Amino acid sequence: MKKLLGIVVLGLLLITNVAQAKNIDVGNGITLDIPNNYKYFEINYKKLKSLLVTFPNLKKQINSKDFREGLKFFGVGNNSKLTILVENQEALKLVKKLSTSKGITKILKEFETLIEEPMSEFVEKAFTPDIIKKLEGMSSEKEVEKWVEKWFSEPDQAKIVEQITADALRSLIAKYKLYKYAMVVTFDKKMDNDTYNDLHTIGTNQCVFNFKCKNNKDFPQYITKEISNWAKKSPMYKDYLFEFNKTKIGINSNNDLFFYTKVVTVSDMSDYNSKGELLASTKNEKIIFAGSTCFENCDDFLKIIYEIFEPMGLLAKNIENKVKTTDDNNDITQQLKDLNELYKSGALTKEEFAKAKKKLLN
Repeated sequence: MKKLLGIVVLGLLLITNVAQAKNIDVGNGITLDIPNNYKYFEINYKKLKSLLVTFPNLKKQINSKDFREGLKFFGVGNNSKLTILVENQEALKLVKKLSTSKGITKILKEFETLIEEPMSEFVEKAFTPDIIKKLEGMSSEKEVEKWVEKWFSEPDQAKIVEQITADALRSLIAKYKLYKYAMVVTFDKKMDNDTYNDLHTIGTNQCVFNFKCKNNKDFPQYITKEISNWAKKSPMYKDYLFEFNKTKIGINSNNDLFFYTKVVTVSDMSDYNSKGELLASTKNEKIIFAGSTCFENCDDFLKIIYEIFEPMGLLAKNIENKVKTTDDNNDITQQLKDLNELYKSGALTKEEFAKAKKKLLN
């Protein structure tokens, strides 16, 4: 389950700025108004890469042609920025440990220590005299390793190993009180031009993507299914179910497409479940991603991405800009008609429509 820990590690790697949060510049001309009780951490891709290449396996991947072409396609340059928000000092301690390769090694060692005893107990009980005799009769170490690997991958064993590693990870999270965090990623270069133009065909008759796109309402179902399918290709999430709700898609105040959803991950094989948000959009033809993850006491945290980005108009056009005004005597009838058309088109949610209508009538 090192891969699961790796996701947390990569999400918090090498923080270069640690500060009390107020208004922060996250790149691409975006300034976020962060709640005062949050602290933030930043790193650009150049500094992140300098840490990752100290690990031989990652260095080979990062320097590969396919990886470099992928960075160019999505618009990832040296000044692309990862910003992470956390709530408490204990989480900061974890971040400081993760700010160097030695610190990451220590955290991995700490994780291995947590799984060592329960894993040993499990193997001791599971390896019956018959299994031990079978292994002793094998001709080579390679044959033993192949058999053991296959044995661990079987459903009964895999379920127990999953639970042991999830318990260990949960203990590590509890130690550092990393029950919730949010991330914002901004790329510093323009994405592939053809792909950017294709994104803007969603909801039109010329839609080039591989799904039925009669209108914007077709896209959320398609993209949430694709997210789920993509995640399940990873061994870490293959046994998880993904529940999406409050999914929104539309054109924001920058006239760019945006996608937002809340997501719950649930697995019968583990208690390690989570809730969070996902946001994807562009600004100046550069990609913006944001997401939140919460493991415990999530009710006050599940709107953090929405509440940060919605006032900026990245999740929808500002209501004030959506309604046309007339020069003579505020033609309420026309404004209500315009408002209703926006609601029918899906550009406004039911709540936004009701709020704007009430404002007009009052």
